[in-house]
Amino acid sequence: MTRKSIRTLLPLVLAVVSGNVHAIEPFTPLTAPAVTGTDTWVLPDNWIATKITDRNTLNSQPGWQSNFRSWDMVDVGGPNHEFIYIPFEFGFGAGVVRYNRDTGTSTTLLGGNGTRSFSSDPASWSATTDDFGAIDPAVLTSKGTLLVAEEWSGNGRMFEITNPQTATGTASANVQWLSNIPSVSHEGIKFDSQGRMYFIDENSSGSVYRLTPTNPGDLTLGKVDVLSVNAFAGNAALGFNSGINASQPRTGAASWIEIVDSSGAATTAADPFNFSGRGGRAAADEVNGTPYGRPEDLVIGTVNGQEILYFATTSEHIVYGVNVLTNEVFEAVNNLVTPDNLGNDPVGSGSGISSSYGLFNPDNLEATYGPGGELQLWVLEDQNPGDIWMATDTNGDGVMDFVDLFASLGIAGAEPTGFIVDPRGGFLVNVQHPADGNDSLWRFSQATVPVPPAAWLFGSALGILGWMRRKAA
Repeated sequence: MTRKSIRTLLPLVLAVVSGNVHAIEPFTPLTAPAVTGTDTWVLPDNWIATKITDRNTLNSQPGWQSNFRSWDMVDVGGPNHEFIYIPFEFGFGAGVVRYNRDTGTSTTLLGGNGTRSFSSDPASWSATTDDFGAIDPAVLTSKGTLLVAEEWSGNGRMFEITNPQTATGTASANVQWLSNIPSVSHEGIKFDSQGRMYFIDENSSGSVYRLTPTNPGDLTLGKVDVLSVNAFAGNAALGFNSGINASQPRTGAASWIEIVDSSGAATTAADPFNFSGRGGRAAADEVNGTPYGRPEDLVIGTVNGQEILYFATTSEHIVYGVNVLTNEVFEAVNNLVTPDNLGNDPVGSGSGISSSYGLFNPDNLEATYGPGGELQLWVLEDQNPGDIWMATDTNGDGVMDFVDLFASLGIAGAEPTGFIVDPRGGFLVNVQHPADGNDSLWRFSQATVPVPPAAWLFGSALGILGWMRRKAA
């Protein structure tokens, strides 16, 4: 991992795709995580956290289901960015709602029946009579459809809701089971500029997958590949650090190996569409899909005109990057290598103790851009307290040169998740599985009055820098 110059204060300005501009004052990195059970959110000076809604508030609304807990990775839509799509990563009776932040009302788009019985047969399936487990990502596509999928529970299925903005409830929601997507423990889903969809298998020997639609924009049919590092000669079915795998390279030149062809037919002896046994995992193992330690969220950033797919590995405490053009795999953030701006080189892991300073258990990711378009990678921890870090790449090689601790969550039992840029300014983030059971959605914003757009245009003269989220396809 290359080391480069380190800066101490990071003046930021948010310029989102809607054209709205919000000034963000310089922030000084936090020097310690939150105190569990005492702090709610710890943020830099001049930042505030505002609760948008919570489970207790929505529990009495029509259509709301009692098992809608463990709020996870959200997305934002609607003509005025009023709709926030919230998925629920609970083991059964899971689903997704459309929350209107302007009216304070929720509309259930998908909700399991709570029987803990999950269909494995697309031919006899109905969205209104099935159960769903651990719905994790909610991702809007360029067509305005909504993707949701099952992680550790359920049958590892992915669904597309084609009318998420207009459905009035589960009965009118048009839900398609994308049964051409192999069964894995889904979490991150992202698209590149060519419309290819990337997804992961959140497992100790999990792999990274790519769907190339046969017809552009149509996710119901396409070629599916798994990422395989050329030099990896271990046992793909074992954990990332088990047995021979502990000494095997998992970076460097890589290839995408086909497990489903463009007609939708499996090319492996293992059935990737075995929805009662995570068949995609077995198919990946068969073709030597490289195993990683619980790959979780994905995000795509652009550096020097090239797209980089980033994925966080919780068990490894590493964020990997994959150059979409060259297929080169590299370490982008590693807590045993990457320095911070407080003089820690490397930033360290806090010895694995959540209450200690350090970057541990990376989970969710978000990407923004800085001074001359350099990439800023946001990394959330899956622990309590859970920290939110901003990593910066200063020379456009895709490797993050330093990290800064931006926020920390102290609510007992909880982790931060679903962190995305809010098109209305600031960020959105969920508090997941708190000890009191009251999951909640928050917004981070600045306390100062935004500078006029004209001032932003001369940002370099003012010492502020442009920062914008690139929306996934």
